Amino acid sequence: MAAHKAALVTVGLVLPTLILLLCVAVFQDTFLFLPRSSVDRAPRSITPTAQPATSPEAERAAWYQTWKRSMPRHYVEPDRGEIAPYVDFVTPLVYCAIPKNACTQYKGLLFRIKGDMRYLSAAHVHSLGSERGKPMNITRVTELDDEEGAEFLRGAGVERFAIVRNPVVRVLSGFMDKSGLFPCSREEFRAWVRRTFVDDMENKCGVQVNQHWKSQLCFCGFRVAAPGEVFRIFHYENVDEVVRYLDGVIEDKKVLSTGWGRQRDVSFLESFSSSQRVKGHTTQAATKVAEWFDLETFDYLVNVLRPEIDSLGYQGEIAEIRQHLASEQTP
Repeated sequence: MAAHKAALVTVGLVLPTLILLLCVAVFQDTFLFLPRSSVDRAPRSITPTAQPATSPEAERAAWYQTWKRSMPRHYVEPDRGEIAPYVDFVTPLVYCAIPKNACTQYKGLLFRIKGDMRYLSAAHVHSLGSERGKPMNITRVTELDDEEGAEFLRGAGVERFAIVRNPVVRVLSGFMDKSGLFPCSREEFRAWVRRTFVDDMENKCGVQVNQHWKSQLCFCGFRVAAPGEVFRIFHYENVDEVVRYLDGVIEDKKVLSTGWGRQRDVSFLESFSSSQRVKGHTTQAATKVAEWFDLETFDYLVNVLRPEIDSLGYQGEIAEIRQHLASEQTP
């Protein structure tokens, strides 16, 4: 009798244990508090979701959107947009304008190519031919749809160029022409430099900085594509080099060889002489750096503009100007 009871007790203890183990084996994945060991768990195979291939056209359009977002609003706002890359559909050619870099002259050239005979009028050119409510007589690349805009900026068979300028000379020219403070004393100019250029100007592309001394790296998409990657870069100071390039890509040679004088008939190249420029529209700032800068103010401005100076290839010219200033101003 006692043995029979002991057997019943044993069964009563063992049976629930067997049932529990069976449940664990069957429902192990269900019980969060009873995970399998990492050794026993086999990785589950996952079939990757097929991703549609991106076409070259879509990639270019996406790049163009990024490029356009990097621009100052002058590039993209429909009611502004005076400063933008401009399209000549005939050549085809894209010219990226940067303020204070003779953009009135080069935009005038695009007007001439298009047959607009008011290309010598600065007011007409600045309005893009849209005075008195008329449609603009020049096309900005940002007016094109994404696919066509990307094609003009990245596609083969399109000439693209931009003019850059010595950054220090450009600041002085902008001050003399556009600040509203000139004429003034040298001390007032030097104080203006320190008020206006308080940190790295390259990082102020999206804020309210006058476009005539806004960093040149803010324009032409240089923050997305480095200078020379999209646009062929020419220095403002080397006009003859630019004209040789244009002569090689523009089919109608007459637009460069004649019709540019205000006092007499001269070529496009000759029109860059101060006597042929629009009265009051040239500051000849390059000849006045030593007159307006002392060495301390020059060094201060160069330090602020260093990214622009280095990216645009003006290290040598800046060193020469500093050497001249130091020799002139050393007691």
